[in-house]
Amino acid sequence: MGITGGRRSSVTVMEAVCRHAQDRPHSPAVSDRRRCLDYAGLREEVGLAAGALTRRGIGRGERIALHLPNGIDFLVLALAAGWMGATFVPLPVDAPAERIRMLVDDCAPSLVVTEKAPSPEHCGGVPAVDLPALHGESTRRPSAGGPEDDAYIIYTSGTTGVPKGVVIRHSSLLAALEDSVGALGLRPGSRSACIPPVHFDGSYVVLFGMLVAGGLVTLPPRDEIVFPRRFVGWIDGHAVDYVHLSPTFLRLLLGGRVLGRLVGGPLRILALGGEALSAADITAVWRVLPGLSVFNQYGPTETTICVTHHELTRSEVVPGEPVPIGRAHPGVSFHLLGDDGSPIRRPGVTGELWIGGDQLMRGYWRSPDLTAQVLRTDLVPGKTVYRTGDLARFDAEGRFTCLGRSDGVVKRRGTRISLLEVGGAFEVAPGVEAATAVRYGPDDECRIVLFVVAPGRTAEELRSAGLRRLPATMMPDVIHLVDRLPVTSAGKLDTRRLLREAGLGGAGRVAGGSACPSEPTSG
Repeated sequence: MGITGGRRSSVTVMEAVCRHAQDRPHSPAVSDRRRCLDYAGLREEVGLAAGALTRRGIGRGERIALHLPNGIDFLVLALAAGWMGATFVPLPVDAPAERIRMLVDDCAPSLVVTEKAPSPEHCGGVPAVDLPALHGESTRRPSAGGPEDDAYIIYTSGTTGVPKGVVIRHSSLLAALEDSVGALGLRPGSRSACIPPVHFDGSYVVLFGMLVAGGLVTLPPRDEIVFPRRFVGWIDGHAVDYVHLSPTFLRLLLGGRVLGRLVGGPLRILALGGEALSAADITAVWRVLPGLSVFNQYGPTETTICVTHHELTRSEVVPGEPVPIGRAHPGVSFHLLGDDGSPIRRPGVTGELWIGGDQLMRGYWRSPDLTAQVLRTDLVPGKTVYRTGDLARFDAEGRFTCLGRSDGVVKRRGTRISLLEVGGAFEVAPGVEAATAVRYGPDDECRIVLFVVAPGRTAEELRSAGLRRLPATMMPDVIHLVDRLPVTSAGKLDTRRLLREAGLGGAGRVAGGSACPSEPTSG
């Protein structure tokens, strides 16, 4: 089944910023802990940065690696790269030096920009400059980039354990941003906070989308978001009306019992993405903030941030059941295929989700063979489609629901088992705050390990609760009680760390399934 929509004009994010700078120059555009820029000021700083990069010999088609934390400086340099036709490559600030060197070696940038004087081992011989030095350079007018230039290369770990550079064009980025802004109802005067780290593309709807909308994006520092009370203080203090979170981060806020401080405040929109949602968590949010609009934002990195924004209704949110992702953005098509590659046309039938349309990546950086494995032209007539690896179904109204990863469905003793279903069954048990089911071991010795946050409960009590919702053939082999479910730097569930801490990290295949699958999508 394919669902498509209309089309839009193709521009770059910087062109949208320039329009706002002309129409509403003194409207606030971006703020962090240190300063605030209006649209005129943002345009000026981006122009100065682009000129400084041009003076250093950076030209159209080259890459600039940004080893910078969340803040105005990152945004200015990312926009400057696009303005001059270069491509920015975000590097995680908390990654070890060896990983940074590996990413720099792979993307071969012309320059690495860091917050402070870089150490040689971080940059692998590539020219590097810190921000103070860059800000002090003379400038000249940069050349302009176009919609078909590459906007960014973002690295995702994937299931192979080797980082893959996903190449996204400006036209794909603008398509995703314009559709997201329209779905969320963002407009001039809207205010948001960028919570995910900027090396994770889930942050870009907020970071760049608010600039397309003409609103304000604030960038809180790390120490303002790691503590729930500080986080809600920042949201309330900056009059934020829209925020995007990962479900794992939302669960931390629910556990901290701080959302009640936002009652009566300006927050009106919550978008959740990057992992599968838990109906129990959404119900808990509505219990505290009943008037909040909650959106399920879905999309793999390879399809540019997200391809759906589905505003949830209370009738769709059923404890223990998967939460729908809705319909595709305009210009995006969903195709559900069976095991034999044939299209599924009947509602309620499960298949693998493939995605087509103008939000598709250009490909994996310097990996044509890997690109050819996931971007196919031989399955849907006249279309290039991307293999998501997600199982899904659609209903009679054309709304899609994801049912977990295809690698999150295991076969144990002849029975097919969805790890998402196993985790969801335990998550609704009394006293359970969070649960995730993980596959461990080779195919012929597959085991299911359940990790549960349930203070005061025992494994035997939880097993009894699980048997009330699951047949014995689907029950986990092992139940581990943990104090918390750890997260990665991108705010997603860190399944591999869970296994390591349980003494199971040394061998075998790993796949996860629950309210937080281990490696699903990024949007």
